[in-house]
Amino acid sequence: MKKRKSLVASLIAIILCFSMLLGTTYAWFTDSIVNTNNIIKSGNVDVELYHTNTVVSDEEVKENTKLFVNQNGGDILWEPSASTTETFTIKNAGSLALKYKFSVKALAKTFNGNHSLLDVLTLTANGTPLAFDGELEGELVANDDVVYELKIVWNSTDNDNAYRNLQILLGVELVATQLASEYDGTGNEFDKDSQFPNLSTYVTIDKTSNEEVVLETKGENAVSANIPATLINALPENVTSISLAHTEPIETKDENNSANNSVYFKAIKLVDQDGKVIDLKNLGINETITVTLPEQNVFAKDETVSIYHDGAFITMATVGANGVITYTTSHFSEVQVKPASKWNGESDTSWYNDTDTEFILDSAEQIAGLAELCSGDTTFKNVTFKLASDIDLYCEDTSANADGDPVTFRPIGDHSKNGTFEGTFDGQGHTVSNLYQNGWDLGYEWGVYGSYGLFGNVNNATIKNLNIEGSESYIEGGDTSFVAGSATGTCVFDNITIKNSISATYNNGNGGIIGWSGAGNYTFKNITISEDCVLAGLWGSFDSSIGGIVGQAEPGATYNFENVDIACRLDVYNDCTASYDYYNYRMCGMLIGRCEETTTIGGANYPDTSKYNITCKDVTVTYGDWMNYHYCEPTPSNMNGGRGMRVEAGYSYGGLPTDYDHSQCTTHHNELIPFDQIIGGDQYAVKGLKTYDGVTVVYPNEK
Repeated sequence: MKKRKSLVASLIAIILCFSMLLGTTYAWFTDSIVNTNNIIKSGNVDVELYHTNTVVSDEEVKENTKLFVNQNGGDILWEPSASTTETFTIKNAGSLALKYKFSVKALAKTFNGNHSLLDVLTLTANGTPLAFDGELEGELVANDDVVYELKIVWNSTDNDNAYRNLQILLGVELVATQLASEYDGTGNEFDKDSQFPNLSTYVTIDKTSNEEVVLETKGENAVSANIPATLINALPENVTSISLAHTEPIETKDENNSANNSVYFKAIKLVDQDGKVIDLKNLGINETITVTLPEQNVFAKDETVSIYHDGAFITMATVGANGVITYTTSHFSEVQVKPASKWNGESDTSWYNDTDTEFILDSAEQIAGLAELCSGDTTFKNVTFKLASDIDLYCEDTSANADGDPVTFRPIGDHSKNGTFEGTFDGQGHTVSNLYQNGWDLGYEWGVYGSYGLFGNVNNATIKNLNIEGSESYIEGGDTSFVAGSATGTCVFDNITIKNSISATYNNGNGGIIGWSGAGNYTFKNITISEDCVLAGLWGSFDSSIGGIVGQAEPGATYNFENVDIACRLDVYNDCTASYDYYNYRMCGMLIGRCEETTTIGGANYPDTSKYNITCKDVTVTYGDWMNYHYCEPTPSNMNGGRGMRVEAGYSYGGLPTDYDHSQCTTHHNELIPFDQIIGGDQYAVKGLKTYDGVTVVYPNEK
């Protein structure tokens, strides 16, 4: 609903002061006119509702006011010819003209077969029939009012038992908005597009249906939500119907008063038939609710936006057609939608000085500037960086040499600049999305090594409260990761979530959080890497070290894992790291890919974890269907050197075309090589560990 300031004209008197010089005597003569009775005041819309019946007169209607009562003020025992009358007065108590809508709503009702009391009740307003949920509309100038006599009658005289023991829950709803009436400086059309606030629609719940309930508000800026059956079944017994309600969206502005910065819904709430808010937390249910926000002209189609609840980041979403945004959440209320800061390919270092020890970064260019600054002796030791917004690092390459790939983001702590990050990076719950890195763009190829990820090299660093989504990194000569390509010293990685990302390398380290780790003490706490992430080896790589958290672990280092959930795909048997003819190269694992120190157990070689100080607490490893690989040797036998190939349609591993007919395989066609390693070993014939203390393993048929 739009508001306008109604200005009272102001006349300002000019105070004129002058002096006169007479002879040798100085005399000051003054006069003044002071006007203090000019008020500049904003107008307001204020509508009030009063009712009169057999027991009260001109009582203001509040949320829990009892309406439609018998002569004693109690509930009517309805039967044929029974009736009740309420007289309502709608008053404009504000200073601006308004238009209103007034209705009687059937919030909830019970049925006997197909029979409802609505079949036999009639509603009239000032003697004219009015449908339940029908709307009375009108306009009121300031201090004006209008009166409606509403009468409900049981219009059937039949003694039909089908209507016994039935009930209806009734309510009234009054909404108002400003009317284009007052004269403004440019006319009286300023308020012509004012919209009514959203009306609520109630849905009767049925806990026996075991079906989700779709709720939506009516009118401008309508919001909808899909409430799952498990949440419906958890509602208290006294809740018979529910509705979705929300305030009007507010388009916020940034510090430069720039519009189109974000949209804020102060309250999106689930309410019961009495209008009381249902607290989802008190239900003991943490269900995911799908919410669709209304069309907004603030965001463009396909734009990446961030959703916040009570100021805390919950998820990212993509704007659909006409600005509609759909997201999933387990929360209502205090929802803000903000655009991610999108990278233009440039770097901004203007925010930096060498005296402060804490910096707030809120743009993609500033993140690129941090990467540019982090080189040589500029390690940012004892310096903290806090992320103040979501960052979208996708940047289309429009240069003359563009090959269709996005612009490569140079990592923070770039190896080619002798860069190492030694500070603290606090994402504050924000998301860095669509990072793209191509080693060849920065000269990293075989023989020229580097480290890739959002961070390249880190030492004694802390990285926390960060979400990474849509990241892509490919490198031939170096270690790679979603977070840090390589790490040394005492490092803490806390509260990090990775989604929908891929990282791949050739014959080097590749890990979800660290690609390669040197001597040091590493803490991984509250880490989630989802099933839509992929850690892979490139081409015919058989010497890659690929791990869900750490790619390659060095002896003597300490690794502490706590509350870690790994479900990513390790794409390591695609003729990379282990194909059929040298499948004993198993330097990969869902937790750690490669431990160089080995020990012999029962005549077989295994990683010697006693040399690594590894502790796990509340770690969960979840394998996908991808864990089971079949191999065959292609025909003719000299194709790809006769090496065994993975049998999976749509993939071109080892030089095979994507449309290769795997039925041509004649050897080892049904050979199954399952991948189920938590910690991998080193080099030929070292078996990986399938279990480890503190680690829970979930296989595909257990999901």
